[in-house]
Amino acid sequence: MLTGSVIVLLIVLFIFIGGFYLWRKRLRHPAFGQRKKNLQETNRNTFPRHPPKPEWVKKEIIRLKALMPNDGHRKIAYAFNRLY
Repeated sequence: MLTGSVIVLLIVLFIFIGGFYLWRKRLRHPAFGQRKKNLQETNRNTFPRHPPKPEWVKKEIIRLKALMPNDGHRKIAYAFNRLY
């Protein structure tokens, strides 16, 4: 006959094994909406949806930041959009 402590030990063991199984299953299969990236998806700019900014835009933003050192990025973006 099983005593109370042995039954509790078996229940804890089953819970541990079940949790370990679920953890391993989660590692093999990512959650919904999370998929592994294909080789083509990791290759950037094969067909860019958002191409990089032109070089003159980067230089102009740096120039505006130098002229307005105490202003934040929103104020600089506002000034840039007003100018161009």
